[in-house]
Amino acid sequence: MATLDFDAARSDTSGERPTFIVAGQTFTARARLPVNKFHILMAAMQVEGLGEIDAARTFFDTVLVKADRERFRALLDYDGEDDDTCLDQRALNKITEWALERYTGKDETSDETSTNGAPATGRSRKVVSLHTPGTES
Repeated sequence: MATLDFDAARSDTSGERPTFIVAGQTFTARARLPVNKFHILMAAMQVEGLGEIDAARTFFDTVLVKADRERFRALLDYDGEDDDTCLDQRALNKITEWALERYTGKDETSDETSTNGAPATGRSRKVVSLHTPGTES
């Protein structure tokens, strides 16, 4: 009987913490999320009445390393006039999509994207929104 070695598959991610840059700042995400924490996070994201910013805050408080959480919250709360240092909804959607794909294992086809934002290889990516139905503004 063949043995499936899931530890070997996990080692492909090397346990390195992925980073991303937005609004001129670099942020570091956790290398992996414990399955229980992931499911609690997904349940929390579906809570009725949770606003978009609260949902984003909950999500990134879970996936970012502790040292980066306060800086990311400041980006979520920023309402100033500097277009170069603000986090816009489009960027937030892309970062959320990337993180969800990483933690669910759906990004295994490629970590790279082409210059237009489309996947360089593999299947097309889905846009993930933090929009909560009934909270249109």
